[in-house]
Amino acid sequence: MSASRIGQWLWCIFTPFPALIVGVLVMRQHGVPSSRWGLNLIGGVLSAAICAVFLARSRTEMSKTAANISACLAGGALAATFAMTGSMGVHRWIQVGPLTVYAGAVCLPVLIVALGVFDAFGGKLRWAPLFLAISVALLLLLQPDAAQATAFAGAAFTLLIANDQRARAAWAAAVVIALLAAWTWTRLDPLPPVPYVEGIIGLARQSGPAWLVASLAALAVLPLPFFVSPSSCQSAVARALGVYLCIYILASLFGHFPVPLVGFGLAPIVGYFVALANLRLRDSG
Repeated sequence: MSASRIGQWLWCIFTPFPALIVGVLVMRQHGVPSSRWGLNLIGGVLSAAICAVFLARSRTEMSKTAANISACLAGGALAATFAMTGSMGVHRWIQVGPLTVYAGAVCLPVLIVALGVFDAFGGKLRWAPLFLAISVALLLLLQPDAAQATAFAGAAFTLLIANDQRARAAWAAAVVIALLAAWTWTRLDPLPPVPYVEGIIGLARQSGPAWLVASLAALAVLPLPFFVSPSSCQSAVARALGVYLCIYILASLFGHFPVPLVGFGLAPIVGYFVALANLRLRDSG
């Protein structure tokens, strides 16, 4: 492995850790139990180790077979949220052993990568991937999850615009996904925000201006690997993942939505590293 590739690999792997560390320190200051912020750290380290294996070895795009399997599993997990009890009519989580997992934060990066592999929004009409994309947007509306629905719509349009030729059905599907995302904002859930999940930026503000700036700076860094790494310049999927993350982060600043990596939550951490693992880093020479 060349020195430049090692540098890219290390930079990508360590990008999320400022957000994780700042979030942990803010949570500690406000008396959040170590069982909460400790899970963030453990999840981050384990996810980074697994992601490192993919980044160190992977140079080829995901195969269509792998994309089919991944899309089926991710779509099934999103649908499975409706088999769970839910809370106050909101269905965004699935139970995995003792853990309650925020399904959208893990599944959507997987689905965005799969849609890119299928070239769902390209010039050749592909009904199955387009139907999958619209179905995902509909599930997010029904959950409801305005942040994830809007982020997914942004990723869909990014994949669409990246193509020189676009089928009319691809345009129509992207517009439908955007309209469903807009509709989701009229169905905001009644759940009160949890201070160390959705309200972590508020806790950072209470800790002082320096902590607020550190939190916002750490969030701003998160999408960078998807826009400035060598592979992102050649990969519509990388840019779509970056747009997804940007909208996801911005939504958490303007509404009661989980703040990825800074706030408590294992699923956004895993989802972020899933996205990172799909950056196909290339040697410069």
